[in-house]
Amino acid sequence: MRMVQNNSTGPVPVQLQVPSGHLVQQVVDENGTVRHFLFSPPMPMPVGPHYSPSHASTAPIAQYYPYPTPTYGPPHFQPQPPSHMQPALSPPTIPGILPHPASQCNGESPQDLDASPPPSQIYLTQKDESYQRSTYKFRRKLDSRSRDKLTMLPNQSNSFISRKDKKIYGYDDPYRISGSSASGSNASEDEEATWMLSEYLSNLRPPMVTELSPYSVMVSWKPPDVPVSDLDPATCATLQQSEIMYEVMLCEKGKEGRFKSVYSGMDHHCNITSLKPSTEYYVCVQASVDDIRGSSAKGLTFKTQSVEPEAPQPPRLCARTKNSLTLKWGSSCDSPTSKITYILEYDEGYSRNSFAPIYTGPLKQYKVAKLSPATGYRFRLAAMNDKGKSAYSETCCYFTSGNVPSQPSPPVLKQAYINRLHLEWEKRTFDDDFNLQIEDESMRHGFLTAYSGRDNHFVCSGLRGNTEYKFRLMASNEEGSSPWSKTVTYCTLPDKLSCPGKPIPKGRIHASCFRVTWEPPKDCKHSSITKYILEVDRGFGFEAVYTCVDTEFFLENLLPGTTYKLRVACISAAGHSPYSDVNSITTAAVSPGKCALPKLQSKPEASFVCLDWAHPEHDGGSAVAEYEVDMTSPDNVTLQVYKGPETSCIVNDLLPGRPYLFQVRAYNRVGAGPFSDPLEVVSGAGPPDAPRNLCATCNSPFSCCLSWEEPMNNGAAITNYQLQWSTEDDDESFSELYEGLGTKYTAQGLMPATSYYFRVRASNEAGQGPYSNTVSSTTPASVPGVISGLNAQALSNVICLSWSEPPSNGSNILSYNVELDDILYNTEENIPEISIEDLNPETVYRVRVQAINAIGEGPFSEAVEVETMKSPPPPPELECVATGHNFLRLKWSGAKRDCLFYTVEMSNKSKSFVPVYHGPGLSCKINRLQENTSYNFRICASNESGQGPYSTVYTFQTSRAPPPSLKAPKVLNVTDSSCQVEWTGAKQLPGNFCTYQLQMTANSTDSLIVYQGADTKCTIDNLEPNTHYVLRIAAVRHCDEGDLTGNFSPSTALTTRQAEVTPPTQVATPQTVSHIDRRTMNDRHFAALLVFVFQVISFLFAMFLEHILSLSGAT
Repeated sequence: MRMVQNNSTGPVPVQLQVPSGHLVQQVVDENGTVRHFLFSPPMPMPVGPHYSPSHASTAPIAQYYPYPTPTYGPPHFQPQPPSHMQPALSPPTIPGILPHPASQCNGESPQDLDASPPPSQIYLTQKDESYQRSTYKFRRKLDSRSRDKLTMLPNQSNSFISRKDKKIYGYDDPYRISGSSASGSNASEDEEATWMLSEYLSNLRPPMVTELSPYSVMVSWKPPDVPVSDLDPATCATLQQSEIMYEVMLCEKGKEGRFKSVYSGMDHHCNITSLKPSTEYYVCVQASVDDIRGSSAKGLTFKTQSVEPEAPQPPRLCARTKNSLTLKWGSSCDSPTSKITYILEYDEGYSRNSFAPIYTGPLKQYKVAKLSPATGYRFRLAAMNDKGKSAYSETCCYFTSGNVPSQPSPPVLKQAYINRLHLEWEKRTFDDDFNLQIEDESMRHGFLTAYSGRDNHFVCSGLRGNTEYKFRLMASNEEGSSPWSKTVTYCTLPDKLSCPGKPIPKGRIHASCFRVTWEPPKDCKHSSITKYILEVDRGFGFEAVYTCVDTEFFLENLLPGTTYKLRVACISAAGHSPYSDVNSITTAAVSPGKCALPKLQSKPEASFVCLDWAHPEHDGGSAVAEYEVDMTSPDNVTLQVYKGPETSCIVNDLLPGRPYLFQVRAYNRVGAGPFSDPLEVVSGAGPPDAPRNLCATCNSPFSCCLSWEEPMNNGAAITNYQLQWSTEDDDESFSELYEGLGTKYTAQGLMPATSYYFRVRASNEAGQGPYSNTVSSTTPASVPGVISGLNAQALSNVICLSWSEPPSNGSNILSYNVELDDILYNTEENIPEISIEDLNPETVYRVRVQAINAIGEGPFSEAVEVETMKSPPPPPELECVATGHNFLRLKWSGAKRDCLFYTVEMSNKSKSFVPVYHGPGLSCKINRLQENTSYNFRICASNESGQGPYSTVYTFQTSRAPPPSLKAPKVLNVTDSSCQVEWTGAKQLPGNFCTYQLQMTANSTDSLIVYQGADTKCTIDNLEPNTHYVLRIAAVRHCDEGDLTGNFSPSTALTTRQAEVTPPTQVATPQTVSHIDRRTMNDRHFAALLVFVFQVISFLFAMFLEHILSLSGAT
């Protein structure tokens, strides 16, 4: 039987009670699920690829076989011989198998080795063809050996079958046991093959350790040895060629059973890093092929080398008194076996760089005694072992407790403002907190606390200008508070002056100097100005250039054509005034300076050179607008070859091998600067000249003969001619026609009556020469070409044809022939379109067209078949199904199809029809109409054949608009028997008048109309005392067609007052000033009556149906 345990926790072993003589096995599959297999005594227990990840020791109980107790090293997989070879069935010990790691040697820190091994993962290795062939031969030998020794049935599977084959033949579960004899044979055969491979994988020798260092080690091992048995050499070779995966497990001493996989792969060595110094480790190796594992080899114990400890962390302060400090620090070594001695040093309270040791020992805490009160001491810590001494930790400073602070110095004024004072004071060693108090004698409230905290400065804000304030200071710490300091007095500043006038130029502005002046502040009559501050911004921020009492200044040493920003401020007894508005002044510009010597961009060519130059040293205060380049030719003629804003140019039209001189100068808005020094350039060898006497002769409409003469080669032999042609006299449209050394060529495949343009150029080693003069030649004319782009649009009885005009081939097209079936139509003019009428609907016609010119008729175009459409649909009948005062809803008959559309048009004030609806629907609603107005409509239908005829004109009229709803009435002067009601009247419509109906309901009884008339107020009498009434008002419009009553307004509730006790009198009905009209039934009553009648009818109908069903059931 198989029991599966699925839960959210990790796989753990479970203790089970099993019958006597039975076996239980707990394994974890590849999904991390714990499976329990119970085996009866007659059945042999197979050894599968699964294993348990747990290594915990469990005490055995009755009929339960636990996992083995872990030793110092990983538990080993003990391969068992096949069941048919075992002498008797005994309770087996099922060991745990080391899990597969998820990656190669990862170099993780040994601190992670405390974690439990990860869940099982099965490696699926890819095998090459040679290995598959060797495995197949090994399987065949195992099958043959099993048949010879055990006389088993043929074609049985073994453990080397792939997982896909096991699923096909029903061997998906490796622990599945069947009761038939054939299945028992298969299980024995699988066990034998598994046992043989496991025995081979278990013959691993212990690993070897090399390159041992404090933090890493190199582990190596050898492949398994072939077991000594009666296996033939082919089987041994197959075993040795298996792709063996090796897994290296590492465990730290003191953590027995907590193994960590540090490598998994096919190599025979691995480098383990991130180890702890001076630590003992245990390492072992295990081999596996697919899902078959051998037992791990005997492990090896090694110990890493020792190193000097690392620098420890600074000591921490645990407690302090006036004469002692208690310090504590942490361990500086990861190895628990290392013996560490700590050295604690301090500076003896002198705040110097020399330290003296005060403690040396293994403890991690020390109390420093005999210290001075309120004194700071600096400490540092170092660690030492048998390998040496570590570096010192960072220096830390701690203070002992002190005495009560003495009287502090009074606060000092750092900066005074108009409405605040910035104070600061000395912070001594024993001072922790400060208390600053302020007193304003004019307020007579004494000293008040202005600041309390640890800072040694404070800004007292919210003060009055030009006022004296008194201050005193007190310091405190943990021991107590000091006496108050001496009282000091400070005064705030008076208010500031306004800013002076904006600085403006005085006199002429020169290129390097100008004079500026400014007006004093307007409010400086009662305050003497100490000095003015003039600041200039030269592009790097404002800086002061003048500080005096005069109101003008002469600026010198300025740059020409430069904009300067100026501002001015003044200083008086009130302080520094705001700066004036900024004024920008630009100095006069001059002509630019001399340009540098121009340079060549590249090697000089035969006909041009490329020059570039730099900007002048200074632009004279005005941006350089353009540059001028002059060239002096060999015959001493100077010409201007460039003038523009760029700093480079190309000088063309040079002669090859000639010397030239070039100079450049700059221009700005003032004028031109001096020329630069001349640059001498010699042009190089040039390409040949353009070929001469190019001639083109057309012998036929389809060919042309070309010839030309050899040009001057300019010092290099001509190597090639390039002939180009085009149908347009445009340089960009030319394409290559011929390339070679010949001076004659015949162009073929030309078009009739077409002008062709030809040009030719020569090439040599220096490059390609210029093109010759372009010559043109026109081929003779011929008949028109074939018509293309024939388009046809068909209606029910008309076909409209259009086409693209074909090539005329030199002779204008006179007309076109259109052949429709056997009938020939002529356009009589050069019009590329025609409409053929009086055709039959739904008929296919064959059409083709040809062009005619003075030379003859051209060829026909390709035939096109055109089918005429159906006739357009007739208009439907239009009717009005709903009418309102501002809308009409129209409807018409017809079929609702996607290809059928309807258009409804309405006449406007100009008696013309405009469309109001277009779509496939059968109804539409026209809104925004006027009341009691007649409108004319017509309709038509359309489909893919076109639009049908319009219907006759229909006339429909809108109805009258009801009066608008009114606001809720207002109730005034409520007594025990009467009240006064008012409301807002409705807007009177032209040509009609409105009256009002007032409805009253008493205690949810029937409603009464208590007033009808044109007034907007009324008085209701004869009401009952202490009674609840509800009032509503509605407007009534009086028209020729009848009265239209609007909706009632929202309700207004009222309750009459309590009446005084009087002799009984006859109760009178409520009366109003106007006549009362009582209605027997309103709309609400009528709706309630309809609902009641419907319910009664439904109840009777249900009773009748129930009676019929009961009779039919009895029958």
